[in-house]
Amino acid sequence: MKSWLWFKEDLTYMAETINELQGQRLYTSVRLTGLLVGLFLLIMPFIFPAPEGLSDAGWKVMGVTGLMAVWWVTGPVNITVTALVPLVAFPFLGVADFKAAAAPYSHPTVYLFFGGFLIARALQRWNLHKRIALIIASSVGTRPDMLILGFMIAVAFLSMWVSNTATAVMMLPVAASVISYISGPDGDANPANNRIGTAMMLGIAYAASIGGIGTLVGTPPNAFMAAFLSAEPYNYEISFVGWMALAVPLVIIMLPLCWFILTHIMFRECLSPELRKSGAEGRKAVREALKELGPMKTAEWRVGGVFLFVALAWMFRPLLSSLPGLETINDSSIGVLGGLLMFLMPAGTLKDGLKVRLLSWEDAEKLPWGVLILFGGGLSMAALISQTGASDWIGSGLSSFETMPLLLMTLCITGTILLLTELTSNVTTTAALLPVIAALGTSAGIDPILLAVPAALAASCAFMLPVATPPNAVVFASGYITIPQMIKAGVLVNLVAIGVITLAAYFYLPVFF
Repeated sequence: MKSWLWFKEDLTYMAETINELQGQRLYTSVRLTGLLVGLFLLIMPFIFPAPEGLSDAGWKVMGVTGLMAVWWVTGPVNITVTALVPLVAFPFLGVADFKAAAAPYSHPTVYLFFGGFLIARALQRWNLHKRIALIIASSVGTRPDMLILGFMIAVAFLSMWVSNTATAVMMLPVAASVISYISGPDGDANPANNRIGTAMMLGIAYAASIGGIGTLVGTPPNAFMAAFLSAEPYNYEISFVGWMALAVPLVIIMLPLCWFILTHIMFRECLSPELRKSGAEGRKAVREALKELGPMKTAEWRVGGVFLFVALAWMFRPLLSSLPGLETINDSSIGVLGGLLMFLMPAGTLKDGLKVRLLSWEDAEKLPWGVLILFGGGLSMAALISQTGASDWIGSGLSSFETMPLLLMTLCITGTILLLTELTSNVTTTAALLPVIAALGTSAGIDPILLAVPAALAASCAFMLPVATPPNAVVFASGYITIPQMIKAGVLVNLVAIGVITLAAYFYLPVFF
């Protein structure tokens, strides 16, 4: 546990240092440049005439799009603040009234994610997510490589439903305890020299990202892509169970490949016969952590019941919507129903005699509301790009790619998105580039969904740098990983992700759409 305490202290120090630096400099040179470039792009339609084939309204929308893309990448303001720009820019530029600009902020997918957030928050409040993870992690063998696999399976499953950041943070102290058992008293005092610890921590981070692609609520790019494709002119409905049928097999393929890279290629120490006994001690540590949770409490049973009900309702929604009186239900209404049940259902009597509900509004206030606003901003931008004809103009500008074979085009898009998201937010990358990718597909006579889906999947597969995803940053701060180690392992896992996503999009995706 010493390493976990050190980890928390280090995070606190990092946060304090960042706050101090931000207090000293409001804008770094990069942020100031981004601020000014974005503003220039916004006013550019008033300085230069619209390009041939693009309407004045479309030219103004492209200015707003340029501002948002630059601000999302350079970060002069928080990415959520940038997502509010359409609410101001479109009405003031005469492109759309406020009602039209604001409508995408209430897209059904926003409420699907909102319901998922509420359910995940209830799981976290009563530690049911931790119990599930520990049960899975304790069910594997005692070899170090199998312990790592157990942790990766547990993290991947939870990341389908709970924030990947919360999942990584939750599993970190348990993993640190297991690593200390495996290393023994003679282990190197420097965590960075503990290669089994490095493999374990990288496995947790990578599994959190891989698991998230399995459901629409697992990671924001999935939901954004589904919302984008449901609007005009595409009109695709991607159901919760339909996405799982497509994406869960990819998780099942990518997770063991990632595990094999970590334990059999990068960190072969995990296969050492001498460590089998210490591996048994590590498994014992997991079971001790599970024992500390005590027996299942009433609140856990009830949260689990609501969670199971919602999951089954999502899976069998086509059947439910065929019943009389239920024709209008969708995945979003089911998700919000699950959240409401958490607010209404009592948790039972606690040890101190208090009676509370499974979820309170104080819990809901801690939800990542910024993500929901980010969805709305990206969808509002995408809607105006389509409505003003800017998407057709973009597509005509990409006509040189029309002759490229679909497999090669998918490979290029997947690789480009994956590399970009190593340095930028995955949802902002998706929001900025999906309209361009869809326009490319339309121009080339390719169904846009065949390019949009691999782009969304690739946006969640960033494994090389600590800044790429929050789980990467969390495990990096533990001290068990150096940047060169993460880059070396991440390159291999990135290549696997590019290959799996590209082949799945080419051969497997057309089966569904």
